[in-house]
Amino acid sequence: ALDLTSLVTSAKNDMSDASSLSSGSSDLRISTLTPEQQRVADAKSRDIIRRCLDKAQTDENAESDPSKIFVENGRDLIAESEKALRNPSAQRFLLKILAQRSRLESQRVRSVRRQSAVANSASRLDPIAFNCLVRLSCAMLDSCMEYKEFELAYRLLTYTAGFIMVQEYGDDDVDGDGHNRIVVTMTSRVGLHPIFADLGVWEKVMSIHLQERKSAKKSEELRLNHDEESADEADDEVEYEAAVATLYEMLGYGIPGEELSRFAMRASEEHGWFCDDRGRQLLMLARRISVRRDQADMGGTADTGDIDMVRKGPDSVQPTRKAADGAVLETEDEFTWKELGWCHPAAPSRALASAPPSLSGVEIDVSVEKYMKRSAVTALASIGSSIVVSGGLDGGVFMAHSIKDGSVSLGDGVEDTTISEVRGVHLDWGSASRGGTGVSSDGEYGVGAVSCLAATYGGGQQVHYISATKDTGGNCDDFDVMDSMEGSRIVAGTTAGDLRVWSVKDVCTAIMMTKKEEPDISNASNRLKFSLRGRALSGHRGGVTCIDVPSQVYRPDSLVTGGADGLIKLWSLRAPNSSRRSTTSTSSMDTETVGSSSVQRGRGGDALNTLNGHTGRILCIKTAWHGDHLLSGGADRTIRVWDLAAGGGKSLHHLFGHFGWVTNVQYWGPNTIVSASTDRSIALWDARVRNSPLFMLRHHHSPISDLLVGSRTEPYMVSAATDGTIATWDFRLLSDTTSDDHHSSNKKDSNKTCRIVRHPSASMRHGESAVGSLQLARGVRDPMNAFLSVGSDAILREWSVGTGDMLEETLTGHCDAITSFQSFAQGLTFANSPPVEPNEVSDAPFNKGTLTSSWDGTIRMRKLVKKTS
Repeated sequence: ALDLTSLVTSAKNDMSDASSLSSGSSDLRISTLTPEQQRVADAKSRDIIRRCLDKAQTDENAESDPSKIFVENGRDLIAESEKALRNPSAQRFLLKILAQRSRLESQRVRSVRRQSAVANSASRLDPIAFNCLVRLSCAMLDSCMEYKEFELAYRLLTYTAGFIMVQEYGDDDVDGDGHNRIVVTMTSRVGLHPIFADLGVWEKVMSIHLQERKSAKKSEELRLNHDEESADEADDEVEYEAAVATLYEMLGYGIPGEELSRFAMRASEEHGWFCDDRGRQLLMLARRISVRRDQADMGGTADTGDIDMVRKGPDSVQPTRKAADGAVLETEDEFTWKELGWCHPAAPSRALASAPPSLSGVEIDVSVEKYMKRSAVTALASIGSSIVVSGGLDGGVFMAHSIKDGSVSLGDGVEDTTISEVRGVHLDWGSASRGGTGVSSDGEYGVGAVSCLAATYGGGQQVHYISATKDTGGNCDDFDVMDSMEGSRIVAGTTAGDLRVWSVKDVCTAIMMTKKEEPDISNASNRLKFSLRGRALSGHRGGVTCIDVPSQVYRPDSLVTGGADGLIKLWSLRAPNSSRRSTTSTSSMDTETVGSSSVQRGRGGDALNTLNGHTGRILCIKTAWHGDHLLSGGADRTIRVWDLAAGGGKSLHHLFGHFGWVTNVQYWGPNTIVSASTDRSIALWDARVRNSPLFMLRHHHSPISDLLVGSRTEPYMVSAATDGTIATWDFRLLSDTTSDDHHSSNKKDSNKTCRIVRHPSASMRHGESAVGSLQLARGVRDPMNAFLSVGSDAILREWSVGTGDMLEETLTGHCDAITSFQSFAQGLTFANSPPVEPNEVSDAPFNKGTLTSSWDGTIRMRKLVKKTS
């Protein structure tokens, strides 16, 4: 193993200039110390780090409690070192220590001729020294995250490359091939820090690659005397090459595939690569290389899972939360909550529905104080705050497309008066599609209540950033707004099995054309009629139970539904006469498909593929971020993993372990599956184990009502139950138990065990009395460290993820039980300016808030807006 003390000694003796190591330091750091006081503070900070690392090396073979290794004279050296790493001098010292690895390795391996081979070699550290360096690195990254020092964070990540730790389990190496050892790299641990989920880091990395390539290109052009026109084309190609290099670097550092996809999308939008084929190529590259990496992991021995990767990590959420809170507190006086409310109007009578449509008879002002004919809301979907769709108990679907919350300033010293107006239209279900009903007339209501709604945002590749003062229901000549709605759709399913899809662009364009005073108003009325009718899909027998929209990047215009008939169906949302065709979907058909679907392929309302395997109704479905895998859970108490990339959909895994209905399934990382059940438990599975869950979390005393699962960089999961209890689970605490299993038993035995965990990291109760089924959503101001809950008491509460403390309590304004709840952030909205960082103050609209619906027939929006001057 590499001697950690030698790294510290070599760093102290290294007289080279260390200023380049911290070239990415932020100008936001302001010191109130005199130069002499600063030198003393710098020396103390460096000394604390040196003593901490010396302690980690000298006590590597100690048998004492690991938590006491760094305690010296009652002082916790590692805690003090984490605090000291807010000092730039201490940060430079840590970087210099990590940078000594390559030099020491070159001295140890003198037979190696090529220095690049030495740089790529691995240096083994003992577990105590390894985990100590990981904690100190993450503490430094916390400071980098606070001051947005992205280049400094990137340099730290590069210097951790080459450090490894080898964990052994079992009594001996039975096969002699090292299969009882786990090799853990430091970059895989440090790379899970939340700062590397910030695209600003990788945009900085791309700029570094771009600068290097431009310098090399400029030298080459001067040598060859190229003209300026060819130089401009070369610059554009260099930018694309820099983006590709950044993707491969993210892959090498173990960054989750979702982040690769987000970076590819951001880079393509900023550089206009969607104008040609390069944007699509970059997105496909991000998916291909990340999926290939995940498949290689799944084909391995499954010794290191997603949960194991976060073990021994520092509590990075709490320091980050302090920094985020600080930023919010600085600017929270500039923002205020604005509350809007409107009704879900009852479906009109059949006589009115059959009348010729006109805008005056179709578009409705549904402000709470103006409209009283309402129906109970059973489902809710939205695209940001621009389009909100509600489904009713009477089967009606209402789309609110003009949500105005304008404020009028009455002068100095006078409070603002808010004039709110919400206008929308009923979406027509068309002719009844259920045979034997004897009903064929048109109407806004389907057969049965609306059971599920989904809103797909298809403008990811054609976003038009235009003035935020325009509204989708405002200026009629604003065709830019209509263009931004391209590909956006509304999908609704009912308890009787009806399924229908509407184009948001077609509906809003028809409304805009109807408002215009043209001689031939009948054409506009007919266009409005057909756009409101949408397109019928064949649906499910017994009712549509769940809807999921795959990635619009990798599976555009696709839809997955589950029904009471136990079937999962894959649909294309494109019109049957569309010239664009999905090569992925049309080529996917094999023995898993229902026999009649291949014959009915030509009919626009039939499913492309049908997955048959569950023996009960489907209760939950979830597609992976890349769109190739699908999770499903049902009333048969099983979970299935489907491969959608294979022809027709292939069942990969069939998981057993729950004793009740499986009501929620989620991905956490490429291999970990999280499921919730009516048996009051939450199960964690490894997709490579396949037979039984790794953990059963049993804290709640009633069925699980909701789960909040983040990405792999977020170590917390939140669960809620129908008895009003909420629990926060820390994956890092669970990973310690998997490490114990590795050391106490061999792999074959450990795969058969399922650990029961009854104590969460934090527990809370939504109310003193039972509040019925709880629903969860991410926090609005600080989504990484706070979450929201709402119950049948119609009270909205905000909680701290790490501690479980209640941060805020607000009345929603509903007078009955809540049926739907969601939060939204900027980005998914029409006629919006480019999104800004969560805590960044900008002139752009601060598009954040929550949406709730209730049995009382109302929808309430609570939006965070800037105060008027």
